[in-house]
Amino acid sequence: MTNAQGGSELAGALIGSIAKVYDWPDLQPIARTAIKLDPSILAACAGVYEIDSDPKFSLDIRLENGQLVVHSPSRPKYQLFAESQNEFFAKVISTEFEFLRDDSGRVAHLVLHHGGEETRGERKQ
Repeated sequence: MTNAQGGSELAGALIGSIAKVYDWPDLQPIARTAIKLDPSILAACAGVYEIDSDPKFSLDIRLENGQLVVHSPSRPKYQLFAESQNEFFAKVISTEFEFLRDDSGRVAHLVLHHGGEETRGERKQ
C-alpha cells in the first residue's frame, strides 16, 4: 500500500528503479552537480518560509555546519545542495528549491519545483 505516510515516496522509488532497469528515458534521474557557495550566500537563504499550499505549512531552513538544512514538519531534516546562488536541490526528495530576492537584494520568497508544479513560499523570518 502506498497511501500511508511516505507512501508516495515509496511509489516514486519503485517507479524510478523500474525506469532504470528498462531504460525509460522520460523517468531517468537528473544528473546534478553541487557547487560550493560562500557561507554568507547560504546564510542569506536561511529562514522560515510559509508555503502556500493546502494545507499551509512552514519550512525552517537553517545554516548548520556550513550547509543549508531543511527542517520540515513532515520528514526528518535534510540537506540542500547548491546548483547556483539561488537554485538548490535535495538528494532525498525530488524537489528543487529556488530562492527569490526582492528589489533590495534580500531573499524574500522560496519557490518549490516538484512534479512540474511550482509552490511559492513567503519568508516570515
